Amino acid sequence: MAITKGKILKTIDDLDHLYNQTTNPNLQKYYSKLALIELCGWIELSMDDIILKCAKRCLKKTLHIKKIEQEVKRNSAFDYENNFRELLIKIIGLINFEKLEKNVKPVSLATLKPKLDSIKRLRNSHAHTYLKNCTQVLNAPSVTKRDCLDIFNALKDYEKTLKRLKL
Repeated sequence: MAITKGKILKTIDDLDHLYNQTTNPNLQKYYSKLALIELCGWIELSMDDIILKCAKRCLKKTLHIKKIEQEVKRNSAFDYENNFRELLIKIIGLINFEKLEKNVKPVSLATLKPKLDSIKRLRNSHAHTYLKNCTQVLNAPSVTKRDCLDIFNALKDYEKTLKRLKL
């Protein structure tokens, strides 16, 4: 299964519709926060999917594939450097990871890192608190949707490039 965007975009569109239908600022915050949390979950699952497919293509020993599956299961974040990159390096090695970054579209590399960092900071400021005490910066679901599309395009490029390079 390749990463897809249909269900996440539908969810964010539904939340955006609800956001635009209400004048209640608290409901708008709830819809915005939920759109952000949904996007973060989708990013994690999409990265996991790319990593697991790569492991199954590249690794021959079941023991090694199971080790990566366990690491993916323990992973609960979507940071480019510490999560996505590190797991891919465990599978394809640093030399091949350099090749991967060299071969993805420059816009994908330039987009993915800062978008993930930005979303992660925003998510962290909202995930472990409730609305009264959290940072009041919340993007409307329509902004979250734009971020989703940018991240989808970058991840899709990584996925295709891994396959093209036979990694």
